Amino acid sequence: MDLTLSQRYKIETYLEEGYSNSLISDKINVHKSTVGRELKRCDHLDGYDAVYAHKRYLKKKCKQTGFHSSTIEYKDEILSALEVNQYSPEQIVNRKRLEGGSFPCVETVYQIIYSQMSQNPSLKEHLRHHKKKRRPRASKETRGKLTNRKNIRTRPIEADNRSEIGHWEADVVIGTKARSAVLVTLVDRKSGYLLVGKANSKSENDVGATLLSMYERTPIPWYTITFDNGKEFACHQKIEELCNTVAYFADPYSSWQRGTNENTNGLLRQYFPKGQSMEDVLLKYISKIENKLNNRPRKRYGFYSPIELINNIDINAA
Repeated sequence: MDLTLSQRYKIETYLEEGYSNSLISDKINVHKSTVGRELKRCDHLDGYDAVYAHKRYLKKKCKQTGFHSSTIEYKDEILSALEVNQYSPEQIVNRKRLEGGSFPCVETVYQIIYSQMSQNPSLKEHLRHHKKKRRPRASKETRGKLTNRKNIRTRPIEADNRSEIGHWEADVVIGTKARSAVLVTLVDRKSGYLLVGKANSKSENDVGATLLSMYERTPIPWYTITFDNGKEFACHQKIEELCNTVAYFADPYSSWQRGTNENTNGLLRQYFPKGQSMEDVLLKYISKIENKLNNRPRKRYGFYSPIELINNIDINAA
């Protein structure tokens, strides 16, 4: 069985977390012997490398099938979409097909990219990993309790089943460990439309003020917002009053209940890596990245972009 790049990234992540081959195989829905063979092929490395493993696989596949020179004509278009728009190979292929006409398959696009890496090593930086490490914590969170919370289980069905635009998930993206500026993110559950703001700190007052400024420039309603249990969201009652919305809270230690925001924050990390200070990040740059992500085609939306979804009622109703 051939593994996908996504499965290889998951193998790399699960190995770092100490999972056994058997457990990894269950996680990625393959036989454990498939995982064993994959690791054996890379046993000369100091740890498993998903990108290296997939590159090796593609080279072998091209030797078996032949690399058709006719696909080279797409090289400039592929590299431009990768470097300028930061599209993934899958997004490149499906977006081009959505626009009409033929285009090489995803594996061929990867091969074209890899064939150019010797001349342009920075191309590797545009192939996103989006790893999610979930390690058990030694002790429970010591944050203060939030008052008058509404549990996520009481959220309206329109928010749960993503049947209408206007139901948001919120989070804070931290730069450094110090008490410094943070990014505040809001993602619409149906369309994936993203808002990003900058708060001077993770305090309740600063985060609340940033949320209010984000509300003032939002092109779609705020029917509900779902928060995690961070004390920075103790401003929720003020937000409800001033933004004409209803706030709900996920269960503690249940980030999967806000999966839309978690995944989108992963996309943001391409531009704001962990450990980078947010103090000197310009609002103009934040706006640029917000716009870029809102115009990026998404697999889950049939390779339409969030901005297309909120502006096209026919697509949105589908």
